[in-house]
Amino acid sequence: ACDAMLVIGAPNSSNSLRLAELGERSGVPAILIQRASDLDLARRAVIRQALALSGAAFGALAWPASRARANTAGRTIVVGVLISGTPDRWRLIGDAIESGLREHGFTNGRNLVLHLRTATYPDRQMNAHVDELVRRRPDVIVTACGWSTVLATKATTTIPIVMATIADPVRRGFVRDLARPGANVTGMTGHVPDLGPKMLEHLALGAPRARVVALLANGRNPIHAPQIRAVAEAGAALGMRVLPIDLHRLTSVDATQALFAAEGVQGILVLPDDDLFFEYLDQIIPAADALRLPTIFPKRELVWRGAFMSYGADSHDIVRRAANHIARIVNGARPGDLPVEHPDRLELVINRTKAEQYGIDVPRAALMRAAHILR
Repeated sequence: ACDAMLVIGAPNSSNSLRLAELGERSGVPAILIQRASDLDLARRAVIRQALALSGAAFGALAWPASRARANTAGRTIVVGVLISGTPDRWRLIGDAIESGLREHGFTNGRNLVLHLRTATYPDRQMNAHVDELVRRRPDVIVTACGWSTVLATKATTTIPIVMATIADPVRRGFVRDLARPGANVTGMTGHVPDLGPKMLEHLALGAPRARVVALLANGRNPIHAPQIRAVAEAGAALGMRVLPIDLHRLTSVDATQALFAAEGVQGILVLPDDDLFFEYLDQIIPAADALRLPTIFPKRELVWRGAFMSYGADSHDIVRRAANHIARIVNGARPGDLPVEHPDRLELVINRTKAEQYGIDVPRAALMRAAHILR
């Protein structure tokens, strides 16, 4: 068994790519390089000791764990992080990245320098943050929202960019395809097909009296248009009326409460794949509390902020997994060769305390589906 593998060959060599893939599937980190001059002196010494040819001209090299650890221990990596949303979300993303990188031996303040840059949408400060990070030339830039990904991909085609929880990156033009992203971008997508209709199903089961549901969406996000249609169709099948409402209309708590009351809203579903709703939490949740309207969000952390339910992937886990891409890139992998990954599980979380406040008797069938119940 070996702890790491160098695959020496051209990036477009099928033999080299297959060999690297074999190593990764076996749990061995693989680094594809084109020439010996790409390596530091320590690794060149290992090349002189052992070399296995791949095809006619290329090869793979395994080096012992002691050498791999020595190389990592002696290096400090620099990672820039671009985050939008609320301070709570800033902390969640930052903590998740630090946690994930610690699993790969990188500790902030020791061999890791993190430049966290935050802004609220649509603050132009994010543009300045992107420009600053590009000038710093970090090893990797992490983007934790679509807005920062747009800016970063326009600003650099050479610095590796790792997306965290980005929705539908192919449709938005960030990557060529998920399996082979190409260029300098890879990471995690939080997009799950048909998540909106499934959220509506959970809301209907958990709050059976909610027959008129406000569907909160970003009217400026083209990804939301087909999702709105899908949720409306699911609502019709469930005998529910789905009322799309643009988040930008929620200008204050009073205005939001008045809008919900005027439309006869009985429940609220916040559409996934756009983190703009973080900017409106201080309107949505107080208005829902005032009218005792059950809510369902796509982010589980919002249950602890006062939501009735959530259904979706664990944001902390997705961002922590993005650190796997960072670690592979700083060890020599090309971002364009690393597949964009999906969440590997979805979880229903129910706030039973909130249900009691609203006078909702959550059916046992809904409780049985929940991965977590907040009491």
